[in-house]
Amino acid sequence: MPWIEQSHEGRTFYFNTDTNERTWDRPLNMEQVVELKRIPDTMWAIVLTEHTHEFFYNFETKETVWDMPEDLVQVIGVLLQGEQEDSEMEESEMQESEIEEMEEIVEAEQPLGLGYGSDESEQEEVQDLSHLDFQPDHAVTESLPVQPVQPVEMLQPVEHIQPVVVTKEKPKRVEATPEEKQAYLNLLQEYQVSPFSSWSLEEPKLAQDPRFQVVSDPKQRKQLFEQYCKELGQQVLMEQEVKKQDPREAYLELVRLNVHVRTRFEDFSRKFKHDSRFVRFNQPQERSEIFKQHIMHLKKQAVTQSKDVYLGLLRDSKFLNSASKWKPNMIRLSQDPRFSALPNLEERERLFQEYIKTLD
Repeated sequence: MPWIEQSHEGRTFYFNTDTNERTWDRPLNMEQVVELKRIPDTMWAIVLTEHTHEFFYNFETKETVWDMPEDLVQVIGVLLQGEQEDSEMEESEMQESEIEEMEEIVEAEQPLGLGYGSDESEQEEVQDLSHLDFQPDHAVTESLPVQPVQPVEMLQPVEHIQPVVVTKEKPKRVEATPEEKQAYLNLLQEYQVSPFSSWSLEEPKLAQDPRFQVVSDPKQRKQLFEQYCKELGQQVLMEQEVKKQDPREAYLELVRLNVHVRTRFEDFSRKFKHDSRFVRFNQPQERSEIFKQHIMHLKKQAVTQSKDVYLGLLRDSKFLNSASKWKPNMIRLSQDPRFSALPNLEERERLFQEYIKTLD
């Protein structure tokens, strides 16, 4: 968004940050502001444009800047931390609400009767036929062959019939797989979602991409979006902190945190060539020299630690005295793993002799 709106002596004009061009007429290609977020307890706001660009605006000085002002780094860091705690609390409350809702459904479930109740209003009225004068037709009866009566199995008593219970099942939440989550996060990266944007602003644009439906649960989509924005915001804050540091000190910190005794400079350079702490210290020869010095320091430190471990073995070996000799005791000492902490055999013997002298 190269064009920004400025004012001079009460008149509004437009300034192009790329070409330094100024004009009183509003440019046709100037982006519209779609959202403005006021930062609490400050005179600053984060402004988002229709093409997801963002900049910072000061209400008091009317200043407009692309990079986050230094006095906002700590404030936004506290806000992000607070949002993360609120999100965790909200998720916990949602889970409790779902449990309570399920308990209410279970309590509301009632078994359906089968019409065998004792309520007189539900029983059919039996007609009395005793007043009818009914005689069987003997002629017909005698002409019919007598059939043996088949035994009839007794019906199961009503009280043994189990009542039918209708349960209302709550639709289960489908958790997205790691592959689906990664595809969704790739979508956010490709759309260059701002860490200071909002779900209501970004959802309509993201929904046009088929990958938006990879995560089927709407709640989970929003949670992943918010988590992505938080992590991206923390990364922006870290980069702001790095910019404050002296380039050489920042590079030293990178070396101290990521280099061990067996690290090669070629591997280190390849891994961190895009890291701002590596890029900003644009002194190739000094980079290499600092790396070598740190490796030497680590080796000396390792030797010192090895000596301490080996001397601990000698102090714990109570069978040693001022008359002890190296060769007879070497085999016995070698049975302890600490004997191999010091790789140099001559150094082991030298430290052994010095230790024996202290036993006089």
